[in-house]
Amino acid sequence: MSIELFQEILSVVKSQFLLSNYSIGIKMKFKLTIFIAIFLLMNTVANSQTQFTPIWSGNGYLNMNIYITSAELDGNNLEAGDEIGIFDGSDCVGALVLTGPIQSFVAILAATDDPGTGLKDGFTSGNPIIIKLWKTQYSTDVVKNVSTGSGNFVSQGTVVFEVIGTTITESYPSAVGDNNLVFTNSKIVLDFNTGSVESITSSYYNSFPFLGLLPDGYENISNYFWTVDGNGILFTNGKIKVLLSDLVGVDDPADLIWVKRENVGDNWTDIGGTISSNYLESTIPFTSFSEFAIASIENGLPVELVSFHSLVKKNNVLLEWTTASELNNYGFEIQRKITDKWEKIGFVHGNGNSNNVNNYFFQDEKITGKIVEYRLKQIDNEGRSTFSNILTVNLLKDFVYKLDHNYPNPFNPITIISFSIAEDMPTKLTIYDLLGNEMKVLVNEVKLAGSYDLKFNASFLASGLYLYRLKAGNFVETKKMILLK
Repeated sequence: MSIELFQEILSVVKSQFLLSNYSIGIKMKFKLTIFIAIFLLMNTVANSQTQFTPIWSGNGYLNMNIYITSAELDGNNLEAGDEIGIFDGSDCVGALVLTGPIQSFVAILAATDDPGTGLKDGFTSGNPIIIKLWKTQYSTDVVKNVSTGSGNFVSQGTVVFEVIGTTITESYPSAVGDNNLVFTNSKIVLDFNTGSVESITSSYYNSFPFLGLLPDGYENISNYFWTVDGNGILFTNGKIKVLLSDLVGVDDPADLIWVKRENVGDNWTDIGGTISSNYLESTIPFTSFSEFAIASIENGLPVELVSFHSLVKKNNVLLEWTTASELNNYGFEIQRKITDKWEKIGFVHGNGNSNNVNNYFFQDEKITGKIVEYRLKQIDNEGRSTFSNILTVNLLKDFVYKLDHNYPNPFNPITIISFSIAEDMPTKLTIYDLLGNEMKVLVNEVKLAGSYDLKFNASFLASGLYLYRLKAGNFVETKKMILLK
């Protein structure tokens, strides 16, 4: 191993872990550092939870490792003292109190039923994985952005997540007698009658509620929902309403009703719906606060496009877009404008009705021109259509020398390594272990100026920390990756 490579490896390891101060030879010191680093990685799970308490007793028969590479709530990263809970329906099956911001990943162990106990004490195979985040005294269920894995519990295995939670929470005190509480930010109004004063908290979630059957005759549920906490307040004649202007993707509000349930995963109860003074309001009185959403016969779910972007390689453009939900989606017509006129260049079929995240791709090949614009025309099964935002692509963009972080990371066993070079030149991309041994050469040839994505299959390697190094002319850069099997 060259001195140059050794210094690069040492620099990468130092950036992740503190080196030991033992007065021993550099070779032994390096090996001891690796051992300490691996030991720390294997012991990232905290033993105490204050908000989320797993029902698993600690002697699970089978288990599943859930690795979380980043966690964000309302635009803020989770920090020391914040918590992550893993839920199977309403059962907490794993939890972690963070000791600081997530650097590379944290691991949470979820355990399935132990047949020796005779009781349910873990997750149910096949159920969706629900993640709850707790920050600054409130928690939220979050939609999963799954990097690797199915997003469901399995008998054994691993899954890797990046989790992003969005909620709007606000509180107002009740008054004795009739109440009309207007939650401006979380968009609802609550009417009820009570004999006590309590703090009423409304939380708005910009995501799908999890699980639960809808009342007969209703097929769709809103891609947003609310929870209301009244600290056990007793009341009568409960009613909830929302402005029609705050309802997303609705063609006919007359087809909508409010639905309610007590716990995550329960079936939904019909509490009625009528249009009154520009509000959709419930018509069946309720006497407890819990979880609320809106159901519809046919039109409650829009096609929710959450991302639309491009990757340019030479004169080819790869378009990628993601939907968080779809209703009656026939598909997407891809349109392009090079001069002054839009033209259809392709079509990609949709997923009909879906509450899951769906990813789509289309490649436009051998494009000529300096500036190209793209848009998506989403078409439903009745022929109605809407357009996406316009994506502008500069085909003469100057390339730079750059080695990106692999994605996903951690991974098992496949990851993508992206890099770009500014000029045509000999290029070499190599995988090393932490001792500097060459494990795989991915590229060793003259590459044209541009950006590249390479798929690396590490099935032949053992779990651990590895390095990948790009050398193109005088440009040299090394980054780390984590293989978890």
